[in-house]
Amino acid sequence: MCDQFCGADGAGLRSGTRPPGVSSPEGSEQDDEELEPGSESISDPIFGTGSLSALVVLMTLGNAVRADPVEERGASLYRIVHVKHGGILKPESVSTKQERIAELARNNPAMALTTLAHHIDYEWVKYAYDCTRKDGAVGVDGQTGEDYAANLEPNLTSLIDRLKSGSYRAPPVRRHYIDKADGSKRGLGIPSFEDKVAQRAIVLLLEPIYEIDFSDSSYGYRRGRSAHDALQAIRSGITRQGGRWVLDVDVRKFFDSISHAKLREFLARRVTDGVVRKLIDKWLKAGVLENGRVSFSEMGAPQGGVASPLLANVFLHYGASGQAWRFQRVKFPPRKGE
Repeated sequence: MCDQFCGADGAGLRSGTRPPGVSSPEGSEQDDEELEPGSESISDPIFGTGSLSALVVLMTLGNAVRADPVEERGASLYRIVHVKHGGILKPESVSTKQERIAELARNNPAMALTTLAHHIDYEWVKYAYDCTRKDGAVGVDGQTGEDYAANLEPNLTSLIDRLKSGSYRAPPVRRHYIDKADGSKRGLGIPSFEDKVAQRAIVLLLEPIYEIDFSDSSYGYRRGRSAHDALQAIRSGITRQGGRWVLDVDVRKFFDSISHAKLREFLARRVTDGVVRKLIDKWLKAGVLENGRVSFSEMGAPQGGVASPLLANVFLHYGASGQAWRFQRVKFPPRKGE
């Protein structure tokens, strides 16, 4: 059943999507959560309203509206669909490297890629910087995008050296709360500006791999896909198969419940590059700064982090089918004549 989930407003079983009517920029940067007047904007904000609300999609060959056929995935995907990220033109060198990664992943579906970090160079990190919002909320160091841009080339050069040498230190994220529709609070983790750039650089390495692997019924946090596409897939599936019900499922506190140990296990199936894996571990272990104290946990991926949506989808891709999801019993009204 988990293979049939396609959309969500939080993270999605198999993925998450934005609620209908919420626009989606190309790429995995997320729309701003609407904040109260006077509150700060979120640099890499989360989706609409809640933990996780998924749509069941009837899986047929005809209902994957925006999904690419298997033979069309990979290189052409990055040349055609991924040319721009939020209106920013992608350098040819970055596109070419991503095409090579995608082709390798497509041709070797059971292989773990061992060498990825060598693709990270100045143009790669500069593109990651270009894709990062400059006017968002600051992290624990208080550095703004404008501050970072004042010495951009030395800062990016230093970042590349630290990423590839293993000396990069991931700072804790700053806790920030926003109101939810039900009156409760959602805790966001705001990374520092440089950390957002670093996370984006690694996401650019991982996306070509996992865009090959992820299910065609997965729509959340995916480039070129939206909640509208998920709804169209549902409509098509119901029409073709004569379905009568759509089941809306919510997984509470999904991001907070991701097991670090399980996530590492799932990542190892496709990525064993030491530099990349150590960086992901650093982000998982970075901790959260709240009220002057840093706390650590073996569970969760911060909402607001650049890498968190992709890591959440990896967890769902490998973990959803084996997860013992608990559902309340739903009583449907009887059909006519019953």
